[in-house]
Formats: sequence, structure tokens, C-alpha cells
Amino acid sequence: MKWVFLMIIQRFISVRPRPIPYSLTGFVDLNKSDPFFLGRDRGDVLKFLCKTCEREVVELWFAEELKAYQSAGQYGAIDLMTDWLNADQDLSRLVQIACFLKNGPCFNAVDFAQGLASTWVSVPQKSVQQLNMLMLPKGEVHGVWSLFGNVLLDVLGGKGRNIRANIDENEVLSILDYFFPKNKEAQAEFSKTRGRVIESLDLKSKGIDVKELMDRVTNNSHDQYRVDGEAFLTLSSDMEFSTAQKMILTAIARNIASLKEDEDPEKKEFFTDTITGLKRKIIKLSEEYSPVYTESAWAWIDQEEERELLVGLLMLTCLKGDHSDYVDVKRAIFEKRWLACKVMALTKDKDAIMELEESVASLKI
Repeated sequence: MKWVFLMIIQRFISVRPRPIPYSLTGFVDLNKSDPFFLGRDRGDVLKFLCKTCEREVVELWFAEELKAYQSAGQYGAIDLMTDWLNADQDLSRLVQIACFLKNGPCFNAVDFAQGLASTWVSVPQKSVQQLNMLMLPKGEVHGVWSLFGNVLLDVLGGKGRNIRANIDENEVLSILDYFFPKNKEAQAEFSKTRGRVIESLDLKSKGIDVKELMDRVTNNSHDQYRVDGEAFLTLSSDMEFSTAQKMILTAIARNIASLKEDEDPEKKEFFTDTITGLKRKIIKLSEEYSPVYTESAWAWIDQEEERELLVGLLMLTCLKGDHSDYVDVKRAIFEKRWLACKVMALTKDKDAIMELEESVASLKI
């Protein structure tokens, strides 16, 4: 059971900083401010913008987002490529942006082929139909086992489960051959990774008893590794954290600590400001990225004079993470000053962070 929870912790660790807002393009500002885009799938948003905005602007933004990843096989890069294929289905242009655009990520052929295969763009539909049984029933409260299916797919190589586009394997291989005529290894890597993904989707071969899995979804109220973001909203300062709660807060603290250690001049300048300046930035970013906070949350933040705490809140606001439990924990941190202080203290607890990283690292397959 613990290993399932640790896979979920990976989601809290894998959130990454948003680009500094003052350097965003007009395209991204439109994306954030127009009510049409709020709550919509990013692939749908990209599809709409590809039709209505200048293509070059959309592609430059996409390239900049993709460039944040060192490998096309990283989860975030796979998500972005999945969104692109859902919106545009122009694989040739994706190859050009990802591998050849001067200001793009410039992934090498083999790395790109591996990441592309991980989007499931060529996985037969019959291979994914079995996954429907792992979907959370409508109205069911999220917990470890309700999230099990999605997290399991991440770790087993099925990150592209949200793909809606489907391109025949032979067509993909033909496009790879066109762009990388001297690199046959790219085609081989695509086929090998595709086969590995399909194999990983065979639940029976993984020894997964789906009936037992579904039973646990509805019978896990006393699980020490239960993931319940809303529970953080009811915590009081005199209560002890459960194992799950402490690890989740440590994962968030780790992300903030990583931002603090980032030597990027633009980021360092952004997080260096007066007390008033920090509060203004928290308000501005929260309006665009964060859940709605109560008046009591803004009341204590407005009165706050501890610079380190305000910098930590600003960094937390800049961290992406759209999963419902992550959003709930983030809301709780803003609502409760004592909880925010606890997270800031954890950013300095190197032993706790190292222990968490080692636990998660042990899951690598």
C-alpha cells in the first residue's frame, strides 16, 4: 500500500515553476484572462488558438514550454506533446519544433522518438479500453486507491493516456525517416518504446486483480497513506500529521527549496522585493493561477511582515499543480499561517527531503 502512496507523492514532487509572469507573451496572457479558457483541457485551448491566433505565436509559446524539459521523455514534455497532437495532429510540425527550431528544446532524434511513443499516439485503441475500469466513479471521493489507476499508468510508462489523436505506427516511422534519414535508431526506439507501453497496459501481466482494486476504492477510510487534500483544511495546529500528510507537505517544501536554490537571474530578481511588492505579486499571481482563498487568508497575509514566509508563499503560487488534492493542500497552506510556517520549516529539513526523495526514487522501474 505504501508504494502506491509514494507514486502519488511523485505528483506533488513533479510540479514545476511557471514562467515568470512579467515575461509571458500576449498569447499566454490571453489564455489566462479569457473566461473561455478557464477549466478547459489544454489540448482544446491549443486547438482553438491554432485556428484563431497567429500560428507563429502559438508555436513559439509551445517551444518555450517544451524547452523547460531536458528530455522528451519527461512527464511534462510528454504531456505537452500529447496536448499538441490532440489540438493539431500535425506530427511533422511537432518534430520541427521539438528537434530543429533554433530557440526550441532541440531534442535528439532517439530521445524524441522515445517521448513520442510515450504519448500513446500509435497505441491501438483496444489496448487502452481495459483502463476504463480504473476510472474514479462519478462523485467518489479521491483517495489512494481511487488515484491508483492513473498513477500506476504514469510509472509503468503510460503517461499519454489522455491522447485523443491516433496515428498509425507506419506513418510515424515514415515521418521519422523523413526528418532523420541517417538515424535508423530513432525508428527502432519508437517501435521498442511503443511495444513496451502496450505491454505495460496489460494489467493481467502485472498481477493486478481489478476486482480487489475496486473493493479498496470503497473501503479505505482508515488507510494511513490515504490522500485527502480536503483534510488539510480541517487541521488545527495542535493535531499531529499522519504519515501521508507529512510526506505531502515535505514534497511541497522540496519544490519551494528547489526554487530557492535556482540561480536563474530572472527568477532571483522576481523573488527579491519589498514586503509590499511581494504581497502584490502574491495577489496578482493568485488571481491568475490559484484557487479562491477566503478573506481570513488574505487578512493574515496582508498583516504579514516576515519576508521569508512571503517569499515562500510567492514561490508556492508560482508552482504548477492542477490535481485536486494538490490544489486543496495549497489552499490550506494559504488559509492557515501555522501550516505555511510548517512548510517553510520543512524547506530547511534536508534529512526529511532526502528521505522522501529516496523513497520515491526506489519506485523507478
